[in-house]
Amino acid sequence: MKSILLLPFTLFLFFSNADAQTQFEKWHKETIYLHSSGYVKEGKKYKRGLFNNKLKKEFRDSPTAALEFRKSEKNMNANIILSVLGLASVLIAADQVDEGNEKTATGFLVGGLALSLGSIPFSIRSNNQMHRAVWMHNGELVIPREK
Repeated sequence: MKSILLLPFTLFLFFSNADAQTQFEKWHKETIYLHSSGYVKEGKKYKRGLFNNKLKKEFRDSPTAALEFRKSEKNMNANIILSVLGLASVLIAADQVDEGNEKTATGFLVGGLALSLGSIPFSIRSNNQMHRAVWMHNGELVIPREK
């Protein structure tokens, strides 16, 4: 009698373990994490690409992670625009000092520094959203979304 009960239990454990093994292999193969200027997938380092184009491809099967990634891109674009405008303003200030227009130079310098400092929150927000997108992507590998 005990052997009759043991057989279904053993079969259940075998098939559930096989399914868990398959799920673990998929998770191990598809999981990514950020690393300096790139990302790691399956133990290999990849470059993110210009404006994260290569990393963006990793989110094609994960709509929620892709949405978070797009938010990150928008904040990074705002960061880049403000940083470039701040740098340009500081360079104009340096040129104005050479020409002897110190009041104008001071205005451009203050404006450039303000723009550069204003870009920092966008950079921080973009970085946080990028990490959240990777976290969401990896989470959907463990608990797949219903379609």
